[in-house]
Amino acid sequence: CIPYFDMIFISDLGHKTEWKDLGAQHVICLPNSAGCPNTFQRIAKNYIKRKKYDIVFIGRLDTGSNEHRIKILNFLIKEGVNIKIWTWFLSNKFINKYPLLNNHVVGSAYGIEMVKILSQSKIALNIHDPSVPYGGNMRLFEIPATKSLQIADKCPQDWFKDGDEIVLYKNNQDLLQKINYFIDNDEERERIAKNGYEKLVRKHQYKHRVKKIFESISITS
Repeated sequence: CIPYFDMIFISDLGHKTEWKDLGAQHVICLPNSAGCPNTFQRIAKNYIKRKKYDIVFIGRLDTGSNEHRIKILNFLIKEGVNIKIWTWFLSNKFINKYPLLNNHVVGSAYGIEMVKILSQSKIALNIHDPSVPYGGNMRLFEIPATKSLQIADKCPQDWFKDGDEIVLYKNNQDLLQKINYFIDNDEERERIAKNGYEKLVRKHQYKHRVKKIFESISITS
C-alpha cells in the first residue's frame, strides 16, 4: 500500500532509501520524538544544582539487540568510570556474561524519576539501538530538556551540533576520554548543555514537529 500514500514521514534518514525502494513517492525525515522543556524544567529546577552523579545511563538492556550497549557500559566500568545505570530488566544471561554491571545497576526509572536523575547528572550517556543508523531516539531530546550534558554515539548535525550542543563519540576510547574530560571541566560541560537546551527550545519541541507536518502538506495552523 506504500505507493498509494502521497507523503511518508520517517524518523531516521538512514531508512529513506528503503522506503523509496518500496515505492514511497515523497519521503520526509522528521524526528518522531521531541522535547518538553517546560514540563521537564518544572521538575528539574528542584534538582539541577545538585549533581549527584558523574554519568548515568537510562535505557533498555533486556534483549540481544541491546548487547552492544552492555559491552560499552562494561568497558567503561572496567576503566574505572563510576557510571550509574537505570534499566528495565537485566537478564541472568547478561549478568553472568558481564558481572561488573550488576553493581552499577541502581534500578529502573520512568517519568518524573527519570527527569530527576537526568537533572542531577553531569553527563547522560545515550547509546542508540542499531536499527537507528543516523540517530533520533527519545533520549536524544529528553536529555537536553534537563540541561545536562549529553554524550551520544550519533546525531544529525542539523539537529544538535557536535561540540557545541551535544558531544558525540567515535569509539570506546574516544568515549572514555570525553567522559573524563567533561566530568572535570564544569564550565565547558555546562556551556554545551546550555546550548543543547536552547536548541531544543528553538527547534525540537512537539509544536515544531506538528508545524513541519502542516507545512509539508500545505496546511497552515
